[in-house]
Amino acid sequence: MERIVCKHAHPPIVKEEIWDEVNKNREVRAEASAFFREKPALKTGVTMLKDLIYCNECGKKMTIRKDNKLKLFTIKKCEYVNDRGEKCSNAGVKLEHVERNVMLHLKKYRVKLKQTLESLNTQEDLITEEGHKDRLKRIEEEIKKVEEKKCHLIDLALTGIFTHAELKEKRQELMDNLAYLKEQHENLLTEVNNRKSEDMHEQLEGTLSKIKTIEESKNHPEELNQALKLIIKKVYYSRVLPKNIAVKSTRSEIRKNYPYELKIEFY
Repeated sequence: MERIVCKHAHPPIVKEEIWDEVNKNREVRAEASAFFREKPALKTGVTMLKDLIYCNECGKKMTIRKDNKLKLFTIKKCEYVNDRGEKCSNAGVKLEHVERNVMLHLKKYRVKLKQTLESLNTQEDLITEEGHKDRLKRIEEEIKKVEEKKCHLIDLALTGIFTHAELKEKRQELMDNLAYLKEQHENLLTEVNNRKSEDMHEQLEGTLSKIKTIEESKNHPEELNQALKLIIKKVYYSRVLPKNIAVKSTRSEIRKNYPYELKIEFY
């Protein structure tokens, strides 16, 4: 194919107002694209977490790949390369594991919202500075206990009391609990600093209604994906393998079972 190159003796002059208008249109299109976050899924089809998984290491959106041979979906290793030519170290994992984990986070979030709604309805939990301080203190104590258990797990691993699978399950449970407690702590701090919305009651009921729709759409990935996007802004995923594990074969059970971490950003 012949390549045509257009040469100009002088670069074309663009009026300032035209330049501004073109850039304005470009920015509007970019914002619209970021809002809908839709990418074609002709090869993979729509999955539950389409356009929601982001790399917690570099912040880039991650790709979901369909393995037709094995009939499963996987989150691909992050392919981002920074300005220094260094590849992101975030490894992939089977999508089904992350989907289950997201649903568990959603259930915990629903329980939290119901508790908040009940608190507003019954006025049992008065929004006072002292009340907030007490709740913050309790959550901080719980975080400390979970972190101590996490450290103790390393000692248990060395003793050989638990199998590798049991240790993996216990570590994942502790990581999920820690993430949930830290999210509670962060939300409570925000509430202490600035919060009291007149339509909070309506917002909570609306979100709970959306979660109900999600729980009823388990067999419909497209409906589930659209409903999740109304509640979840981003799911930050991280699975950075230590060097001694990364060098192992992809068939290695230790490598395959190495845990990941999730952090969910709700609207």
